[in-house]
Amino acid sequence: MRFPVAFLAGLLISNCCVAQLEDTNVTEGWSGCGTHSPSEEQKTIAAGVVQRWEVNNVENGRLRTATSNVQKIDTYWHMMTAPNGEGKLSEKTIDKSIEHLNKSFKGHFSFNLLKTSTSNKKEHFELKYGGKNEKDMKKMFREGDCDTLNIYTAYTLNGVIGWGTFS
Repeated sequence: MRFPVAFLAGLLISNCCVAQLEDTNVTEGWSGCGTHSPSEEQKTIAAGVVQRWEVNNVENGRLRTATSNVQKIDTYWHMMTAPNGEGKLSEKTIDKSIEHLNKSFKGHFSFNLLKTSTSNKKEHFELKYGGKNEKDMKKMFREGDCDTLNIYTAYTLNGVIGWGTFS
């Protein structure tokens, strides 16, 4: 079962450097998650972290069921709502979602919700995959560094339920 390893690799590689874009029209090197594409050095560092994690958590090609080497992942939840409040999630719903992540990855990862934020701007709520509003919203709300998970909830256009992006 390689999903947790791929999850960790994606988390490290896609979030390796927080976007600090000066020009809002910059798209080259943009990974879709509010960050620039990682440099070769950053990819090498992330690959080393994943390899060390695998040494402690994978045996004979299979993920161990539990380990004392739990990777703590600080998490920020960004809730995008319509100006009329549509899309607002209760604190209980967010807490249950984090609880579900923790149960699903128990023994390997622990998600620590540090903060929730809310925007009620229409352009942040109505998102199209890869669109300017998505890029601008993620650039504005992204918090933490390369080992931080940012979750965004919003209304997605084009009939898409949601998406995840990794380099």
